[in-house]
Amino acid sequence: MFVSDYLDPMMPVLKTDDTVKMALEWMSELHTDQLAIVDKRIYEGIISEEELLDKNRTRSRISDFKLSFKEIFIAENRHIFEAIRLMNLNKLKLIAVLDEQNLFSGLITREELLKAFATITNSNENGAVMVLQAAANNYSLTEIARIVEENGSKILSVFVSPVPNQPQQIFITLKISTNELTSIVSSFERYRYLVYITFTETLNTENQRQRYEALMKYLEM
Repeated sequence: MFVSDYLDPMMPVLKTDDTVKMALEWMSELHTDQLAIVDKRIYEGIISEEELLDKNRTRSRISDFKLSFKEIFIAENRHIFEAIRLMNLNKLKLIAVLDEQNLFSGLITREELLKAFATITNSNENGAVMVLQAAANNYSLTEIARIVEENGSKILSVFVSPVPNQPQQIFITLKISTNELTSIVSSFERYRYLVYITFTETLNTENQRQRYEALMKYLEM
């Protein structure tokens, strides 16, 4: 699950002698507001649409700008989770991937990260999703797996994330190999886990939908 497996072949790069007009046209066509700058496989940084519009003279070139994020890149042999972390930390829509010689290999985009995340978390497999909320110091994957398995199901994937504004609490998002969650929910409640939300193919109530959308905002990159 290395970043080199998820390079986006459709995302082009700019050169320092390209024009602002060209860069803005590409951004419009690609529906993006960030592009990477590369000269002879040397990664130079990222430029945003906002920066270009601040200095939008049709004959200006990328070389007229001080580029950002030159030091933010990822080695092609790193795990995809590191790319997610760096992009989230720096609020990037894409990140440069460099080889062992620090030469440019390609780009990871958010679209490719979503594909990778879907693969890692078995999102395409049948089954339900359950989100638990628990104290971080009480988290035990062994216990959670035992509770699920005692009810005749298996955990396909697990994802842990912090609860906003509650530093001692975590969300535990489980993909479970069944859509029938009644007995599993009862078991977790018996063990004093807070079942924050569950959903299968559809969200059945407006309240459930609102809580799901709120949770996705917490978990988004």
